[in-house]
Amino acid sequence: NEDESHSMKYVKHIKSMVGKRVPTSMGAGGIHNLDETADYKRGDGPLRLVVVSDTHGYEEGLTPGETILPQGDVLLHLGDFAIDSSVKKKNKAIIKFDAWLARQNFRTKIVLRGNHDPFSVSFPLSNANFVSRPKGISIDGKLTMTLVPYCSPRNLSSSWRNLPMYSDIIASHSPPRGVLDKCYNGANAGCASLRGKVERMIAGPPNLWVCGHIHEGRGSEKVAFGSISPRETLCVNASNANSGRANRIAYGPVVMEIDEEGIATVLQGDKIVEAREQSTELEEELVETGEGVAVP
Repeated sequence: NEDESHSMKYVKHIKSMVGKRVPTSMGAGGIHNLDETADYKRGDGPLRLVVVSDTHGYEEGLTPGETILPQGDVLLHLGDFAIDSSVKKKNKAIIKFDAWLARQNFRTKIVLRGNHDPFSVSFPLSNANFVSRPKGISIDGKLTMTLVPYCSPRNLSSSWRNLPMYSDIIASHSPPRGVLDKCYNGANAGCASLRGKVERMIAGPPNLWVCGHIHEGRGSEKVAFGSISPRETLCVNASNANSGRANRIAYGPVVMEIDEEGIATVLQGDKIVEAREQSTELEEELVETGEGVAVP
């Protein structure tokens, strides 16, 4: 029909905007792709994405014994890398986090701001991109990704107006309301405003939505957002911390490959649904004993 034709034309227009074989900004501010030492070269294969989130100063737990993360094209940290402490200790932990990022083997490293993170931070050792306002990027001129750090509904709305109304992938700190967002006290703590905006995307929802924020929500499920398109979105909560107040790394990274059509395949982390069930058991123990404080 005519509406579908307009939608497809819009998608083709967005995907043809950038043709470089690296992530490229589709708005104000650039994206650094300067790690020429990265060994991983995918050639013409699918994009390999490695996703971590909510490390809260315990990032070394992801790479014990001086190991590194699985290699890929893009490393996405979805926020809450900082610790809750004095300014001096927090800054020291951020320097340590930057050094950890520098050891990881990726051409492009992107870190979203979480609700525990400062509004402004630089990563001189790793050259990682810190995103504190919503931003759209294009990869190879084929895949588009919308980056949504933790921000107020007002900042989300003002930035959203400048983003393309189509995206293959959404990477956000917060999960959508009602999806992988249940805290151990039973409350849903996802973002209703962000979910509403995605449901109204003119070309339908993304194929993939990765998020963090709610440690207990670790897992994956397919969800149909809105009525514009019958497309189902694979949602993945990639939180690495334990349930409740973070005091260790409980889960590993999620490794995914995304083809030119935006279809994602989980290569590592495919047991995250089972991990979520284990997390639920821990939640029940915390409630029974009164231990732990929910600090998403």
